Amino acid sequence: MKKLLQIMPGGFMQVRLQSIILSLTAYITRGYSQQIPYSSAIPNTNFYYQMVDTIVRQGLRNAGSPADIWLENYAQSLFSSFGLQSITTQSIPIQSWQVNSCNLKVTSNSGTQTLSIFPQLFVDWSDTLTGSFIRFDSTTALNSVTGKIVIVNYKLDPFAPAAFQPNVVYTYDPDNNINNTIHPQPIPHRSNAAGAIISQILSHQPKAVICVLNNFYNTDKLWGLYSRTDSIYDIPCFWMSRNNGQLLNTALNNDPNSTLSVQFNTQDNPVNTKNVYGILPGNSSQYIVFNSHHDGQFYGATEDAVGISLVAAQVKYWSQVPQSQRPYNMVFLWDAAHLKQSVGSEFFVDNTPSIINQTLLCFTLETPSLEGRVLNGNLITLNRPEPRWFYTSDTLSLRSSLYQFVQQEDLRRTYVAPPTLNGPSPIGDSHAFYDAGIPIVAHLSTPVWYMAVADSTDKLDTASMNKITRTVIRMIWNMPNITGIPRFEEKGPKDISESIKLLCNDSRFKA
Repeated sequence: MKKLLQIMPGGFMQVRLQSIILSLTAYITRGYSQQIPYSSAIPNTNFYYQMVDTIVRQGLRNAGSPADIWLENYAQSLFSSFGLQSITTQSIPIQSWQVNSCNLKVTSNSGTQTLSIFPQLFVDWSDTLTGSFIRFDSTTALNSVTGKIVIVNYKLDPFAPAAFQPNVVYTYDPDNNINNTIHPQPIPHRSNAAGAIISQILSHQPKAVICVLNNFYNTDKLWGLYSRTDSIYDIPCFWMSRNNGQLLNTALNNDPNSTLSVQFNTQDNPVNTKNVYGILPGNSSQYIVFNSHHDGQFYGATEDAVGISLVAAQVKYWSQVPQSQRPYNMVFLWDAAHLKQSVGSEFFVDNTPSIINQTLLCFTLETPSLEGRVLNGNLITLNRPEPRWFYTSDTLSLRSSLYQFVQQEDLRRTYVAPPTLNGPSPIGDSHAFYDAGIPIVAHLSTPVWYMAVADSTDKLDTASMNKITRTVIRMIWNMPNITGIPRFEEKGPKDISESIKLLCNDSRFKA
């Protein structure tokens, strides 16, 4: 960008600058705009489905679980089969959360009824708590909750991706329907109003809190917390499905003197989880990193077995490109413990300086999915993608290159967004690379089942997955032409200032 600004004629408006960058991108990418080199090596859509289905069939895959450990071994075998070198595991000690049992017993004048509930993530002990109840609403005095089992409607905020559109860089939505996507917030601690109510209740020392998910689909299997910021974690909180909430409400109406008993058995087990990575050497001393996480809440089809299948697709493709033709060394990382504050990606960044210090760009590939809706407690899967973000580092050249290829691959319902769209760092496992100063291109979507047990293989958007793979491949072949990032300007093999001069002298861009 500095070179561009130095040679631009005076008087250009910002819109002309952007036009030049977009036209330049089209000019320098035309060599890759049609045929991808070695295109026969790109996997077909069955590749993704079969891999995700194999992973999901292993069972619940929270960090450090038996299914997660199986996947670490699977990664090593897969990487070896594609000829990756220096296959390495990095062992990371964590506490692996395990729910053995959890239910609510309602004892009334008509007998005892047992209803399923699910603990929130901080509940890592076992107990049986019996007591009287109180149903909390806007008329309830807070001091009346002390010592009681509190039942409260936890209303998930509406989530509308189009609300972010004013702050994104590019939008590719030729059907003009991103604004039609509205569903319950899939990450519960981001429902600020409900979280604030729970925090007020907890400050008055109830015995336990049951959060009824009345505006979600009918499940209590939700992976999350009522609030990310609260520190009152010695009072157990639980999720309850809307149907069980209705059954509970009926029972309590029939006998206001009912007693409740919460029985739960959960634990945190010390385990070692592992990052797994391997390298394909290329025609460079520099690295490109591809990563996604191998753990997942519940069965984690789209979050994030699909992400590691996208990394595997890059492995398959680049392993069939001769080393002399690979433009860079390539690192393929399946990182661990995303659901433990992304400690796996942070560990990799902190403990592989020989790679990190030579990394030009990180592609973090997570969670492409079909869109879901909730209608009267029923979960409906739509035949279109959940809107996606590519969090992309701050240079017009990199972002416009991505945008050009998104359009070319017709990757609809896409935002190209700044990494800081949601905070000081991007969401997901790209944040460790971004915080280390590495340019990123990070794909993410947040469907309604993002943190719930319904995240299964029927939610896969396999058509988009193949387009994402092709978009990333096109970007890598085009990377020698990317400007505006110091790592590229210092080490990139091609100077394109002459091309910029030609464009600036083009009559279409004259003031």
